[in-house]
Amino acid sequence: MIKKILLYYHTVKYLKLIQVRYQLWYKFRVKWRKGIGFKYQYDKQLPIFERVKLSYGLENSMSYLGKNEFLFLNLKHTFTDKINWDHSEHGKLWTYNLNYFEFLNQSDSGKWNDRYSEILRNYVSELPSLKDANEPFPTSLRIINWIKYFINHDVFEKQLLESLYSQLYILDDNKEYHLLGNHLLENGFALIFGGIFFQDKYLYHQGKSILIEHLEEQILNDGGHFELSPMYHCLMLHRVLDSINMLKINRALINNTLGNQDQFYEFMQSKAQKMCGWLSSMMYNDGSIPHFNDSTDGIALEPNKLLSYAEALGLNFSSNDLDGSGYRRLNNEYFDVIIKAGKIGPDYIPGHAHADSLSFESRIENQPFIIDIGISTYDKNAVRQNERSTTMHNTVNVKNKNSSDVWGGFRVGRRANTVIVEEKNNMLEAYHDGYAHVHKRQFILENTYLSVNDTTDASSANAVYHFHPDVILEKTLHGISANKVLISMDGAIETVISEYQYCLGFNKVSKAQKLTIVFKNNLTTNFYI
Repeated sequence: MIKKILLYYHTVKYLKLIQVRYQLWYKFRVKWRKGIGFKYQYDKQLPIFERVKLSYGLENSMSYLGKNEFLFLNLKHTFTDKINWDHSEHGKLWTYNLNYFEFLNQSDSGKWNDRYSEILRNYVSELPSLKDANEPFPTSLRIINWIKYFINHDVFEKQLLESLYSQLYILDDNKEYHLLGNHLLENGFALIFGGIFFQDKYLYHQGKSILIEHLEEQILNDGGHFELSPMYHCLMLHRVLDSINMLKINRALINNTLGNQDQFYEFMQSKAQKMCGWLSSMMYNDGSIPHFNDSTDGIALEPNKLLSYAEALGLNFSSNDLDGSGYRRLNNEYFDVIIKAGKIGPDYIPGHAHADSLSFESRIENQPFIIDIGISTYDKNAVRQNERSTTMHNTVNVKNKNSSDVWGGFRVGRRANTVIVEEKNNMLEAYHDGYAHVHKRQFILENTYLSVNDTTDASSANAVYHFHPDVILEKTLHGISANKVLISMDGAIETVISEYQYCLGFNKVSKAQKLTIVFKNNLTTNFYI
């Protein structure tokens, strides 16, 4: 155990050092290159390569609606003249989505082939002068989407291929070691795709080295992605499955031109199987995912589609025992409870973490009941800060403070540490040190009721529960009625029913109700069917 702790400590320290080093290097390089007038080449000479295949894949959500109308993040925009790829009216994430080119692979893409060809030709002519488009993250996603589209629709125009090949080498020069996490993985997936597509050994091995090192780092022992966001887990699983697809169907060509990749293929399969197992363990019966950390609807593809894709690729998997990711699940015939009982996120890159230690979601008879509110924006504003705060999660806050110091949109200062004290099939007891006053929480699940016991030595604390919009709260003589559920409280000083904004996706919210319970030292909240 001591050896594992020391290894983890040194790994975190090493990766943090790499992150800081690249942050400093890239800042210096930008200034230096600006001074010498450095410019990238966007018409790099193509290598000799054979055409590769994709056997099948998953279609992206509908985002191109025709006549220069796009729908991203629940916001529509129509370009009346030509497409402005640096359009900033709807925020940077909307601009990123525009430049991902995911619309090339939506379900009706075949009917837009002529229009897509025109869009692509215009795009490559403008790309050298664009701003957001040339950042490595949108470049990575665009590369993958272009390659899928080129293969599936037999698009092999020299001008487009030269631009694609150039973008790959520009990406290689800007790999996101200064950010790490899912950003660096996306770089690796794009380089793998490009290396296979062009049979370019350098690009391929750059991507392969990233994936081997950082999938090993980022996929935890129970198969969860280390940023602890079910949404990002699905995004990364999709990329792993697409990579397996590419490796599998082009196996002979790859082994002949890039060297034998059977061991790497097996490595990717093993990661995919563990990730599928974690997703199977976390998803609800209706195929949806809990909204812990930065998770919401409409971004990643549905879990059932991903798992069906994995099965079509010949992968075998089963539900995992949740361990390394820190999530725990208690369920019976009536209740299904998922608890966040571990870290808020990775130590050196907690940008997608929330101050939600010991928060939970609960479904009753497969219907959403207590829910994580999700997210509606990535803008660095009061809404973003609020959605990450402790008060907007189903846990206890002391003096309306955050259990972990979330700030700046994607920053975290002080972090709460959670320790599991005891766990059984129907019980979990844990505590965290996010406040000067330790918060201990015990979940007990019996046949027809869930009991949540909170303990803190604070003079005053609030337990907050957020309910699905379909759940209506009313005070009664015996406590709180929540549809057909009765909520009773032992130790409550005051109970307040109020409204909050439940997130249906980016830029889309709905009114719902929450219950705030003021207590001192001890509170037992029971949910009876």
